[in-house]
Amino acid sequence: MTILRIQMLLDEINDVLRKHNVRNWTDVLLDIANQIEQAKNLNDPSHILAFIEEIKGLYSGMGSFNDIFITDQAGHDISPEDIDIVNSRLQTLQTELYLEVKNTEAQLKSDNKS
Repeated sequence: MTILRIQMLLDEINDVLRKHNVRNWTDVLLDIANQIEQAKNLNDPSHILAFIEEIKGLYSGMGSFNDIFITDQAGHDISPEDIDIVNSRLQTLQTELYLEVKNTEAQLKSDNKS
């Protein structure tokens, strides 16, 4: 299972968001990180699948997780020359998280069929 990788990606994304003062998403990601810890401690696939669904839900709809764009014009703490590289890094992390979540979900569902 790749739960550890999901946790690492959430931490990295949260670091980027905190560094640039993107407040509205940090609490959401911290809450999910706490849910992951609880699910790991319970060692119950249904709890793990629940947080996976929550993460997948972040990616849908307007104003969603994948719509985050860090810019000084939005009041974020970033210099104009860093906007492209920081947003590129954020997008890479978001994509990696989504793929990791999908892979973990597939693995859990496959394990439950066995």
